[in-house]
Amino acid sequence: MPLFALIACAGLGTTVREPAEVRSCERIFETTGPSLRIALPGFSPSSLQKKKLGYLRIAQYSLRQYHVDERPETERITSQIVETIQRERPDILFLSEVKTEESARYLAYRLDNQFEPVLVRGNDESAIDVAVLIRKSLTIEVDIQSHRALTHELDGGKVPLFSRDLILLSLRVSGDVRPVLSIADSHFKADLSARGDLPERRFREKREAQELASIEILEANKNAVRPRGSIMMGDLNADARLTSEFLHLKNAGYREALDVLGIPMNKRVTHTGFSMKNSEPRGRQPDAVFLSQEIVMSNALVAGYVVTDRDRNGNNLPAVKNFQQRAEHASDHKMLIVEVDLRKLR
Repeated sequence: MPLFALIACAGLGTTVREPAEVRSCERIFETTGPSLRIALPGFSPSSLQKKKLGYLRIAQYSLRQYHVDERPETERITSQIVETIQRERPDILFLSEVKTEESARYLAYRLDNQFEPVLVRGNDESAIDVAVLIRKSLTIEVDIQSHRALTHELDGGKVPLFSRDLILLSLRVSGDVRPVLSIADSHFKADLSARGDLPERRFREKREAQELASIEILEANKNAVRPRGSIMMGDLNADARLTSEFLHLKNAGYREALDVLGIPMNKRVTHTGFSMKNSEPRGRQPDAVFLSQEIVMSNALVAGYVVTDRDRNGNNLPAVKNFQQRAEHASDHKMLIVEVDLRKLR
């Protein structure tokens, strides 16, 4: 079975073309995996009148190995996730640590089938992959590329570069040949190994290789289809608040959205971790949205914030102080929202 067949795409009224029919960057990325084109129901490629989108709300939400099963705890977690999505109203939502295609489709079902779910299986043995939910009411066409097949050298052999894939979306509005926006999302290497087979320095080396490859992918995409703006985002597993992190992205001209907006450091925490159950909480911002110069210089970024979690009754949950409190949240991460005015990207 070709990998393309594993992509979940079940929206009513949605047109899906086979890879051979997909244009855009397929020739550039012919060795990196499948391509997919989704024309959402409101899109009319023959329209002479451009349907310009206004504000686009983009979200990053790293779940905690989300998998649909029969446990009551799963229903509680699912309800909290769905409530957060409904309240924050993202147009495009990237989800990290989704374990199955069925789990992505189930979330879309619980959201009244308002979103198109897409998940390409990555290379991680634990099957915690990147999924994306795209709101069906958007009048756009979306080109999607997987990069799970990319490899790099490690210990004298070739290994997968992206353990959880890097998904690249290019959004095109009716009547416009150029994408209005290209968005890459990935889940970079964490500071741990399930098999315990990598020394600590290798975690940073792996993340650096992933960061460099992400820049190359976005630059190749710029040369191929000339998007009006580009974004690199995801659960990048290093603290984006620190000036010492993500130097390659910064040197390439990308700036983190919450940094652009001047959000205080204590308002940028998207993950609270504990070295042991009884240890002090450690807040970081591993979830980040890096914007290209086109977006920053045009003042197209209009909002960005970390979402406050709520309980099943809609009450704000307090900041996590201990391991037990964290279990009350749907995930150990918080949702990150950015809003971009696409009308300024010309």
